[in-house]
Amino acid sequence: MFQKGFKALGCAIVPILIFTQSAVAAPLSIIYQSNTNQNVQVNYANALANPPMKEALTSALLAAEVANLPIFITDDNGSVINYTAAIGRSENYSAALNDSTVNQATAPVATQQMNVDGSLTTITSSTSFTYSTTEDLFGNTIVNVTVTAPNVTGVTVKGTAATQVGISNVWRAGLVGSVIVASSDITLVTGNTSTTNVLTSVKATPASVNSVLGGSQPVTLTTQDAYGNPITNQNIYLQTGIQGLWITQVNGTNISGSVNMGTLSAPSMQLVNTPVPLFMGIGASAPAYQSASVAGLIAYQLNANRTPVVGLITGVDGTVSITLADGNVTYVANSASTTITNSYKTDPGTPISQQLLSCFSDLGETQKLGSITVNWGGTVSNTIGALGLAGNNSLLPQCNSLNSVPQVFNFTNNVGDARTIYAAAFDKNGKIIAPAAGNQFDSYGLVFDLTAPDGIYFSALGSTTLPYDLTHKGVKKIKAHYTQSTAGLVPDSFIYEDGTTLTTGFPIITDAYDNYGQINFGLQSDPTTSVNNSGASGSVGITINAFSSSASSINMNDPQGSANGTVSANFTAISAGDSVTIQAIPSSFNAVRGQSQDIILTAEDPYGNPIANQTVYLGTGETGLWITQVNGIAISGSVNMGTSSSTSMQTVFTPVPLFNLGTGTSVPAYQSASAEGLTAYLLNDNTNPVVALTTGTDGSVLIRLVDGNVTYVANTASTSAVNSYTKDPGAALSKTLTLSSDLAGTQNSGSVQVNWN
Repeated sequence: MFQKGFKALGCAIVPILIFTQSAVAAPLSIIYQSNTNQNVQVNYANALANPPMKEALTSALLAAEVANLPIFITDDNGSVINYTAAIGRSENYSAALNDSTVNQATAPVATQQMNVDGSLTTITSSTSFTYSTTEDLFGNTIVNVTVTAPNVTGVTVKGTAATQVGISNVWRAGLVGSVIVASSDITLVTGNTSTTNVLTSVKATPASVNSVLGGSQPVTLTTQDAYGNPITNQNIYLQTGIQGLWITQVNGTNISGSVNMGTLSAPSMQLVNTPVPLFMGIGASAPAYQSASVAGLIAYQLNANRTPVVGLITGVDGTVSITLADGNVTYVANSASTTITNSYKTDPGTPISQQLLSCFSDLGETQKLGSITVNWGGTVSNTIGALGLAGNNSLLPQCNSLNSVPQVFNFTNNVGDARTIYAAAFDKNGKIIAPAAGNQFDSYGLVFDLTAPDGIYFSALGSTTLPYDLTHKGVKKIKAHYTQSTAGLVPDSFIYEDGTTLTTGFPIITDAYDNYGQINFGLQSDPTTSVNNSGASGSVGITINAFSSSASSINMNDPQGSANGTVSANFTAISAGDSVTIQAIPSSFNAVRGQSQDIILTAEDPYGNPIANQTVYLGTGETGLWITQVNGIAISGSVNMGTSSSTSMQTVFTPVPLFNLGTGTSVPAYQSASAEGLTAYLLNDNTNPVVALTTGTDGSVLIRLVDGNVTYVANTASTSAVNSYTKDPGAALSKTLTLSSDLAGTQNSGSVQVNWN
């Protein structure tokens, strides 16, 4: 019996994987009988994507076969195969699909369900639901199940796991093709009633992909709840139909699978790379494989003259990483016949301009969660790999790697002194892109926008002095292009501080770049606005960040838009040693209870320069007022969600009250809260809290204020009762929220007028 199992099943799940490579259809779910006479249902796609589940299924199927227990497979075309009978007839999966003697009308009723960790959960069938079906734009069936039964933690439709829609009692499942659904196809899974995170968005890092044909770009997708917390083991469906775009890796691993490298009459299955196209393949240009899967990905309809279906599964950290590629993608094409073998083909790629690669929570693409902006064009040889920036010394013509290209520097100079800065673009090999005919920069151009910070003007470009007059002041911005010709850096316009553009008399730039192709320009500080501490040496620095009011930006873009970047140089502004002003945007507002308001607080020295790492204290005592986010991130921390005698520390949402909640059960269950940019304590000590904010490198910090409808964990724990969530209804406010630079609040540096009705 054991020998039979290895011959027929190859450790049970392995041949099913192999069969899907050559069959038009694919398994949807598996039901096997366990040694305890339970009918266990397994979602096939989840088993492929989750190693613990796959290992548990492999062991269970092998045990069922050795014991000659029933195994049934439901295919995505609606067939139900008695797989145990198929083994007895020595049939492979394709043959079993077409054998009416092993096809069943229905599968056995499942009594248990296998989870992604390999454990089993009892299924409680119930009529406590209603359902409706609709068809999406691709001809697939969307099933909406409205659940009225209590304690439901999961819903499956024909073995496909449904996704809960927000925090409602509606669950949605997507089925491939036009499918008839009966109430008997729907099962409800019950369990504990502990709070679960609900998928509300997908964050892409980076959010925009800019590459060239033949290039690739890794992107990390993070599934998040409403507070920005990552959620594990979530399905993400990718929009397809973007011509030229492929996925070549998942979580750093090449996508590979078993493909016929022989002829149709003499197959030879081999393990090869199986990149996934995000567009339809037709005829001989289609892949020779119908599906592909690795941990974190399952894809099918890759060669069925249909738009592919691509699903991703996040890991324990709530993320999944994919590598996108356009051009120079090699795959096995569907060219086999009875005499000709499948052969490798290289997709040259297709330029992509400002297309969105969207992420959805369901197969029917009815619930969009996020997207990636995709741009692909140009050629590999002209790729900008990095942008270099240096002071005092020029840049090397060749760096050991892109990571060794200098991009940050600091300097201090006397007021009125000039400083020379060097900038250059490097290719993917770490070599400076020089403006000379016949090299990698030939027939290729870079576009520059140079913007100087507050208190700083461009005084020279190379050895050419730039204009300054009392009416318009100095040059703050230069728009130019950098060509392969001997003209080098050619300015398109000079823009003064007051916004006036110099339209005539452009300086002739003949030596703004050296033999290595790097440009150099001088910065001249303005004595009337630069930091000057009693005539001593001040601090003049540059923060390079596109078009900030207090930054110098060096943006380099080629004309096709296939490469761009921003170089940043850090510095800390130095105040004159006395007062600090805190500017609030907006400085006043009106809101309705339950609404939120974002406020940007910027610390400035007496000369209006932003101050990094400055502590700002908020005045407290404003009943109903809370801080829920800092710099766009929800405040969270570790809180006891058990009893006082049996603690259970969990990471939860910990908003910060700006008032004393007293001593009762309404006070927070946490004494302090912290996040990057915020420290708060005395939150449940029957006194006004202490709330301190810290500005970032740009001198600013962003907070979100909320009055009303704020949910937090209240201090209700005892030896037998757990802490529980409560909601603050808020209070009407028409007060001034003070901003101070000291804990005592004696250095009043600014304020915000808050009005809540």
